[in-house]
This record gives sequence, structure tokens and C-alpha cells, in this order.
Amino acid sequence: MKISIVIPVYNESENILNLLKTIFSQKIKKLEIIIIDDGSTDRTSEIIKPYLKKIKYFKIKKSGVARARNLGVKKSSGSIIIFFDGDVLLKKNFLKNFIKYFNDNKDLNILQGIWNKNFPSKTNYITKHLLLKLNFNFNEIYKKQRKYHNFKGIKVSELATGCLAIRRKISNKFFFNQNYKLSGGEEFELGSKISKIYDIFLTPKIKVYHKFEGLYETLRRIFYRTINYSIIYFNLNNERKKNLDKSNGLSVPKR
Repeated sequence: MKISIVIPVYNESENILNLLKTIFSQKIKKLEIIIIDDGSTDRTSEIIKPYLKKIKYFKIKKSGVARARNLGVKKSSGSIIIFFDGDVLLKKNFLKNFIKYFNDNKDLNILQGIWNKNFPSKTNYITKHLLLKLNFNFNEIYKKQRKYHNFKGIKVSELATGCLAIRRKISNKFFFNQNYKLSGGEEFELGSKISKIYDIFLTPKIKVYHKFEGLYETLRRIFYRTINYSIIYFNLNNERKKNLDKSNGLSVPKR
């Protein structure tokens, strides 16, 4: 089974090398790493230059993470596609354990993990005491967690692209809405579409270390993500009531 890892990045010069090192240390044979640089203006391309023989690197004009992910899927060739954010770190044997879920469960199509409640290095207060711990606690104690196939988890309708694995047959049918230029929303919308046909599973057994930007950038992302989620929720309710959108798509206003 060949694995493709798709990593969209924008100005990740401080983090991308650390992620690559944790990926290389996994020692997976059939593995391709695809980095889509969404118009970085920092030293990202310079930093990964020594690794160009080991990875596929594409730099595009800044157009949003949704387009970057879609392009990464098109450039990939693996039967399982794994999405990571550029600021995560993998634990030892992470990929081996992640892939095992798909090898052991042939009917499993989509599986995602969560953030670890701590990050190895110092991070901002909001991340450490709010985002990471709340995310960890909400998923760990989620009462609906039960056994699916041969693992414990929960069914969800949202995609968490910081740590997400999906079979190619699914990724060839569904794409991220590229109208989203700002932070967040495209995963929620895509998840709402996919979950009508396929089960999306989350298991707290799969964890990655997730680092965030500075306090201002973190709060900015939360703000825009809240707006996007509200728009999607409104559109979903409107779709159910009026059934106007026969293509099952969602209208995303220009920002």
C-alpha cells in the first residue's frame, strides 16, 4: 500500500523542517511526500531545498489552503492520502500505527486523529491552555465513543485536516471548496457532504503534536473560522428547508 502525505504550507520556515524530520524517521517504504507552498514569502523554499530529492515540492500563487490541498491530491499517487498541517510533529511509529487501521479494516475510508494536549516546545497561552487541552478533553471523554470495525472511536461530520487519512476513491470524488481564502470552513463543508454517503471516524488513539502561530494570528483564525462555520451552518439549514441546491453544493459568499 502506497501512502501519500499532502502538506499545504504558507510561511512555515520555522516548522516544516521539524515535521519532515519526524516523517523521515517513520521509515515507511512506499511513501511520497507532497508539499504545496501556497505563496510563502519567508525562507520555506530555501529550507526544504536540500530535501527536494525526497519530496515533491510545488509553489503556487497564494490562493488559499483549499486549493493547495486539492492540488496535492491531484499530484499524489498513493491509495491512502494523509493530510498534515505544516506545524505538526509526529510521534514515533505514528504512520505505521495509522496505516495499520486501514490495512486491518478494508471498509474503513476516512479516519482522523486529534491534537496531543501538550506540545514539546513552548507555545502561546491560548494554544496551551485553551485550544489543545479543550480539543483533547472533548474527544477523550466523548461518551459516544465505541467500537467500530476493530478500533474505538466516534463518527463525526467534520474533517480535521491537521491529521486526516482518506482513501483515494473518496478523494477523487470530493474536493475542498476553493472559495475559502481565509482560515477554516472548507473542512467543515466538505465533511458535511462526505458524511451523507460515507462514515467519517475519529479515534483519540491517533495524536499529533500541533503548534500554533502567535497569539494574534491564533485569535484571527478563530474569528474567521467562527464566521465561516456560521455561514455554512446557515446554508445547510437553508438547504434542508428549501432544497434549492440540487447539486448538493454550498454557496460561499466572497469575503
